[in-house]
Amino acid sequence: MKTHSPLFYVHWALDTGAKAQVAGAIFRARGLCRPGEVDVEGQVVGAGKLLVFAPGKPVLFEATQPSIVMLLGGEPIGERLIEWNFVASSKERMEQAKADWRAGRFKLAAHRQTRSGSRSRRTSRRPPAEPGS
Repeated sequence: MKTHSPLFYVHWALDTGAKAQVAGAIFRARGLCRPGEVDVEGQVVGAGKLLVFAPGKPVLFEATQPSIVMLLGGEPIGERLIEWNFVASSKERMEQAKADWRAGRFKLAAHRQTRSGSRSRRTSRRPPAEPGS
């Protein structure tokens, strides 16, 4: 798979007392322990808690019980603008996306699956109107 910046994924199955560390400095990364519990630099993190790491140094994990730890991260790909449901890399792309949405140029799913398995109509919500309109 082609990527546009260096990425990494780590999946550890750790027994109680086992230690693991990503070799080298972590860029930006997120982690999840599920199931289990790990000690991350003195902070005990339980199952389902999202871990967020600052870039710049290796991080040591120690399992306090049998655990599965997953990490995903990579180098930043540049600043991102976020507005409503849009994410863009430039103000121009953001404005184009909003204009395309308002003009109906986005294809919407006719239905979405609910948690119960039934189907329901998707509602179309529009981003805020342009100033002065």
